Amino acid sequence: MTVQTTYSLNHTNAYAGQIANMNPLEVVSKLAEGGVIPYGSTVSRGTADDQVTKGGTAIIGVAARTAVAEGNSTYDAEYEQYSAVNVVRDGYVYLTISENGADGGALNSVDATGVIGVGAATTGETDLTGWTLEEDVTAGNVALVRVRA
Repeated sequence: MTVQTTYSLNHTNAYAGQIANMNPLEVVSKLAEGGVIPYGSTVSRGTADDQVTKGGTAIIGVAARTAVAEGNSTYDAEYEQYSAVNVVRDGYVYLTISENGADGGALNSVDATGVIGVGAATTGETDLTGWTLEEDVTAGNVALVRVRA
C-alpha cells in the first residue's frame, strides 16, 4: 500500500460558479435561453419569466456550478441551452475575474459574454452594483465575490 509523503502547501482555491460557504444564499432556477451559459457568468432575464441568457444588461445573478450539469454531453463547465440553471441572486460565490483586482473592489460584467471584470463599467459592460470582490486576484484567476442582484 502506498502512502502519501508530500503535500502541496497551496491547493486549488475553487472553481468558477462554486458556492463558497454556508452563509445565507438565495438561488432561483431558470432555463438557459439563447445558447450555453458558462458556470460563473452573469445572467439576465430572458424572453420569458422562467428564462435567462448569459451576460446582458438586466442582470439577475450568476450561474452557479452544479454537479448535475458536470456530465453534460460536451463535458464542459456550462449549462446547455434549455437546461435548468441555478442562479445565485444573493450570497458568496467563486468567480473567474478577467482583470487584476483588490479586496473590496467594484465589479462589472461584459454584456455579450457575462465575463466579470474589475472597476466601473465602460462601453459594452454593466456595473454590478452592490457586488464586491472579497479578496485580491490576478487576471484570469478565481476569487470570492459577494453577489447582490
